[in-house]
Amino acid sequence: MAKKGEIQYARLLKYLLIAFLFFEPLLTLSVTPEINFDFFSQEDGLPNNHIQCIYQDKKGWMWFGTNQGLSRFDGYKFDNFLIDPDDSTSLNGNLVRAIFEDSKGQLWIGTEYGGLNLFNREKECFDHPYINHPEFKFREISINTIEEDISGKLWLGTDDNILVIDTLGNLKPIIPKLKNTLNGYLGNYVRNLKFDKNGLLWIGTNNGLFIYNQDENELETFPLPFTENQNKEIWEIFLDNDGSIWIGTYSKGIFIIDSETKKINSLNLEPYHERTETVRTISRGIFGEYWIGTR
Repeated sequence: MAKKGEIQYARLLKYLLIAFLFFEPLLTLSVTPEINFDFFSQEDGLPNNHIQCIYQDKKGWMWFGTNQGLSRFDGYKFDNFLIDPDDSTSLNGNLVRAIFEDSKGQLWIGTEYGGLNLFNREKECFDHPYINHPEFKFREISINTIEEDISGKLWLGTDDNILVIDTLGNLKPIIPKLKNTLNGYLGNYVRNLKFDKNGLLWIGTNNGLFIYNQDENELETFPLPFTENQNKEIWEIFLDNDGSIWIGTYSKGIFIIDSETKKINSLNLEPYHERTETVRTISRGIFGEYWIGTR
């Protein structure tokens, strides 16, 4: 049996691919070697069958955020972390929306109406460093996405704003200058945050795509070719190895943006599957293939 914190490569590959199957149906855009799959559910130890997010930390653990708690998988068994009203060190909020390991090896968990949880690896419990923040009521805040910039600041996407934790641990909102937008992302559900190779922050919301320039503190809308009455929700932002930015949408499939020229190309998925308008997740496999989860 593998030592604690280690997962054999062959098993890990299998479980990574299995994880994406929770986002059904799944498309792959190139021919890949035949792979045998195992499927896991509550019967195998997961706390819930609805998977919100998936993450592999630097130790090799696979983490699954579900509608009923957080689960850690070592390749053999699931260890679950759930909310316990009588335990102040338990998970705050059962619906896990975001899992992120920062450059210091700290594992952050974002939950719905439970704010931010910091996993204590030694004690196998959670700290809640901002639960009593005087300005932000973290017991009522949902953390939907977590990202880190090159300087070590953490960026949190919430239901109506973006918050930043600086390198000293101070928490504050971003108040940008608006370039070509009236309200920007304010009041919008911030679903995705991704920094590109130029340090620009791409922001996916329920009302379109935005770009934030941290150096200039400037926010602008990045217009995508939606029709006037079309749903503009951005469900996924994926950075490819060549620097291109893949945007998964609710109603228009995938847009691929050149990070240098900002030219937009649409990826037509209809030849592969009829239900391809809503793209929930995009990933690239070790063979160079793209895995696309649709609704």
